[in-house]
Amino acid sequence: MDRSKIASWAARGVLAPLDEMAANAGIDLSKYYPSALDEVTYDGKIYGIPQFMDVRGLYANLDLLQAANISGSDLDTSNWDQLSQIGAQLIKKNGDQVDVWGFDHKLESGFIWLWGTGNGGTFLSDDASKTSYDDEKVVDALTWGVKAYDDQGGYKLLESAATTWQGDEQFARGQVAMTMYENWMLGIVARVAPDLNFQVSPIQPNGKPGTSVSYAGGSAWCIPNGAKDPEAAWQFIQFMDSTDTWRIGAQGVKTHQESQGKPYIPSLTANPAADQLQIDEFYTTLGNQFDTAVQLWPQILRQSFIRPISKSPVGAQLDDAMQQQGVLPALRKESDPSDALSNANSEAQAAIDSM
Repeated sequence: MDRSKIASWAARGVLAPLDEMAANAGIDLSKYYPSALDEVTYDGKIYGIPQFMDVRGLYANLDLLQAANISGSDLDTSNWDQLSQIGAQLIKKNGDQVDVWGFDHKLESGFIWLWGTGNGGTFLSDDASKTSYDDEKVVDALTWGVKAYDDQGGYKLLESAATTWQGDEQFARGQVAMTMYENWMLGIVARVAPDLNFQVSPIQPNGKPGTSVSYAGGSAWCIPNGAKDPEAAWQFIQFMDSTDTWRIGAQGVKTHQESQGKPYIPSLTANPAADQLQIDEFYTTLGNQFDTAVQLWPQILRQSFIRPISKSPVGAQLDDAMQQQGVLPALRKESDPSDALSNANSEAQAAIDSM
């Protein structure tokens, strides 16, 4: 199950708590990344054993940057104004046609949780009962995002350009110079453009260099209440959670990829030891850019957080309110960011109250 849905189903009594089974099996819950464990915990109980992970960073095409007299070392991801200014320098247009989009911060794809948090904002109270989508720091982050697109021609121009992109390959094909993406984008780059001159960088809090800011997601093994054989289900979960199984899986994936003439990129798991195992035992160097990125993802994961809506039984409605009433109307200039987030806040709070 997607971990972001666990609170919703646990609150409705659909999932069985796994604390007792985990304790009896001697599973050390501290072996998981904190964000993964946090996301499977609801009302003080564990409802899932974390499996895969995803996390986010900034991909930059260094050749496109160098053509604008910018080096990768010039990028300061704690200086968000610099990122947007560089984006405006990198965009290439031919009339109304975009050949290269400069900087895609992905606010239109749910990354408000990253940018809002990185700007010092909050979205929900600790007990997930009160929304604060209209937090001044969140408004500032969205306002920054709107201007970053406006300086490149506006969100509608980006929407038009995106119709020419296929299969999440726009960065690998040089159609976007800088973009936010999940770790799995590395596999697409390795497949589509293995010789691409690029780098992956962690986003840092706005004006506060030294740490990274990213949210993580992924899946978990769960057992429904009323399962006919929960003990058998638990045996399966224990097998899938073991280090040896991750080793078997990594070998299988690598063998398959190589048989298809494709490179092997380690997956991210909820277990740092399993992540390092894949790197140490199975990853073969693909060049400095890939090697650095492969080592970087687990570092970002250690500092990552979960989207706060994952802790709410109405998380899906809260996500929808943010995107449909907050982010998209602001990007499309249907509403200013402050009003849009105020509307989103009202709708999100209503969803919580109706629960």
